[in-house]
Amino acid sequence: MDGDNRDFLVLGLGRTESFAKGVAGSETTVRSLAEVAAHNVDLIAVLSPAVRGLMAEAGEYILSEFSGDGSTVVFLLPWRRAPVLNMRNDGVAYSFVCTAGLFRMILRAHPECKLHQLCFRILAAIANGRLEVDRILVRQLPHQSIPPAAPAPDGAVIMAHRGNRVHLVTALHYLRKTPGMKLSVRVGLDVDDQREYEYLVDEFPEVEFYYAQPAPVGPYVIREELAARSREPMIVFHDSDDISCADRLGTLYSAMLGTDCDLIGSHELKVDEINESVGCFRFPLDVTYALKNDVGHTLQHPTSMVKSDSFRAVGGFSTDQRLANDSQFLLRAFFNLRISNADAIVYIRRRHPQALTVAPETGMHTPLRRRLGASWSNDFKAVQNGALKLEESSLRRISGSGSYTFQKLGPAARTAFSNA
Repeated sequence: MDGDNRDFLVLGLGRTESFAKGVAGSETTVRSLAEVAAHNVDLIAVLSPAVRGLMAEAGEYILSEFSGDGSTVVFLLPWRRAPVLNMRNDGVAYSFVCTAGLFRMILRAHPECKLHQLCFRILAAIANGRLEVDRILVRQLPHQSIPPAAPAPDGAVIMAHRGNRVHLVTALHYLRKTPGMKLSVRVGLDVDDQREYEYLVDEFPEVEFYYAQPAPVGPYVIREELAARSREPMIVFHDSDDISCADRLGTLYSAMLGTDCDLIGSHELKVDEINESVGCFRFPLDVTYALKNDVGHTLQHPTSMVKSDSFRAVGGFSTDQRLANDSQFLLRAFFNLRISNADAIVYIRRRHPQALTVAPETGMHTPLRRRLGASWSNDFKAVQNGALKLEESSLRRISGSGSYTFQKLGPAARTAFSNA
């Protein structure tokens, strides 16, 4: 194939075939992706040059992810050593393996799509509810084995929502497909008319839905209210426009045990709907060490899981701001908690024009974010140096002064997700 597609390899395989054989014997040239999809195969792999050379060694492991029934997509990236002090953008992801039926559906929707665009097209279709799969996984190559976790305690997913309902439905759909822990899912609606969401009570009877009035009260008020209603030993954070991979819970808990930490996040894939690309972002594994040496972007809050007792011991979230208080919480938590990131990509984050970190009035470069960031950073260093007490700093927990009500939407949920 010509142009932007050169040096990519596309393989059509049966579920029992060998990737090593396919890579070694890949001399057949096809004129189009449609020709590949027309063959009677079970799986289709799209491999960029960076991944192609790793598949002979890791291919059998990747094939094992397709041993069951149902539709699966596995996104592939070369493993790279995690950064030490700050988040790192590790470039664009192009490679994946998926069941042939999924590949054909993407081609029907985007018949002129180039190979380097397919990874974005398939992930954007999943994230926006146009394509439904049974399992989403991300694998770093060569395969980095993660020891199986011990039986995990119960967990509570807490999720604030204001935005596109389709995003919320997609997030809840893939939480249903995330084994490894018995979950209670609690969603706080920060919306203008909660009646537009009443149908979700029937569609997701296992989820507890709440709503705040008058809206908006901001995500940290919502998260604090939901955390107060959660008695499970673990709290799992999640943004309502993002997706958890199928192995997220087990991987996080395994890494939490392995590092003996109280709060743990992960690396992430970012499906960027503005630039139409899929990026890989890696974070420091030892967040406590990173923050001790530099106040940087060390943990992506929505990727994380925390011990409930630890979350409450450090005061939870401040509720005085509608943005950025997760950063304040992390800096405050540094002084009492052990904080890590798993060396795994188990969370898919969406970047779109309405996101809080992108929208002009709340984005990362707004004066308020800069002012808060400078104040917190200065006080963090002062507390570290012993020049300021934590409880007297801008990092102390601060409650908002607004009045609101917080009520349950529809009948009380009686069943928790149980895919453990």
